[in-house]
Amino acid sequence: MNRLLLGLPALLALAACGDPPPPPLPPQLRTHLVLTLEDEWHAEAFYSNAARQYPTEPAFQRVAEGEASHSAQLARLYRERGIPVPSRPARPGSLPVYPTLGDACREAVRLERGNLALYGVLLEVWAADLPDDVAALLGQFRRETEQQHLPHVLACSDAV
Repeated sequence: MNRLLLGLPALLALAACGDPPPPPLPPQLRTHLVLTLEDEWHAEAFYSNAARQYPTEPAFQRVAEGEASHSAQLARLYRERGIPVPSRPARPGSLPVYPTLGDACREAVRLERGNLALYGVLLEVWAADLPDDVAALLGQFRRETEQQHLPHVLACSDAV
């Protein structure tokens, strides 16, 4: 019985530790995830700027919120994996001014198609090496971009 009691603190200590940390990501994949986070920040800045320029166009605010959510989820993934979250660059002093709503909408379509391509490359090129949590998050981003963001900005582009 004493042996069991002596082993109990060790078992409790192990249980308190929770799940072991996930294995480290390959350096090249980490680089691609940093580029993905930077791309999300860029898109968020673009949409926030476009929403200020064209406040009557709801697509810009909706997609800005989606991009902010993507950024936050990527940062959470970094923290869960013990990866330092890169510093968000200061917003540029001047973001592009789009002379017409149509110009802003066309740029938004270009950005969303670029995001789809980025997620596609990451999911296909890294398919064999993507941990489940990373693949699930990138797959979610691709679906949201394809099913929500792109349709919003295409509707904006088609309406002008």
